[in-house]
Amino acid sequence: MSASIRNSFLYADANLVALYELEDVNDSKASYTLTNHATVPFNAAQFGNGAEFPSSNSTKYLDVASNLGLAGNGNMSVSFWYKRQVEILTASNEYAVYHSSTTTLARYLGLSYYESSGKNLYLDSSGTGLTYAVTLGTTWHYIVIVRDVSNSKTQLYLDGSQVGGDGTIGTGVASASAFSIGSTTTPGLYTSSAIIDDVAVFSRALTSTEISNHFSGADSNSKGFIALL
Repeated sequence: MSASIRNSFLYADANLVALYELEDVNDSKASYTLTNHATVPFNAAQFGNGAEFPSSNSTKYLDVASNLGLAGNGNMSVSFWYKRQVEILTASNEYAVYHSSTTTLARYLGLSYYESSGKNLYLDSSGTGLTYAVTLGTTWHYIVIVRDVSNSKTQLYLDGSQVGGDGTIGTGVASASAFSIGSTTTPGLYTSSAIIDDVAVFSRALTSTEISNHFSGADSNSKGFIALL
């Protein structure tokens, strides 16, 4: 059975730079507190509460005006749980998470869900990315985005398994440094209509084994052991 990041061995990972359990706006790992725009409620979710973005949402989102200490040219992984409020989509993108960093390389990362000739997930890595034909429905899914700069690729994982092939990393121009949940960094442009929970940000590329183990619960730290590093 899947565990929250807090109840897994990943919680002791030295590269875990932020953890939003979304019981509230606080960062459980560091101090990157979110700003709550238009009063996003925190209601029952995968683990305790989560951020609930309503159907036809156009105003509610969470963000922090920081790149979370992550350079635009560095490795990064973002994991979270996601449940659609309704499966019906408009033709426009509905963003789950978005990160941008104003560095020399000006790289950014985002994931959206949209409808065009079917349902699709789109992983955008600095202006280049991949479209995946995926129907999420209205059940919980574990989603992980991996930016592996060392190998010049981005990857998308859904429920413990990689979706499609690897994407590349572009060099598009980023907006001001920010990390957003439920929207892009442009308020109200693309907003989510879903419940999002347990958002974790790492300053390294998680491996396929780590992602699979976390989804299955194989990395659960249910007895509260502390890793000695």
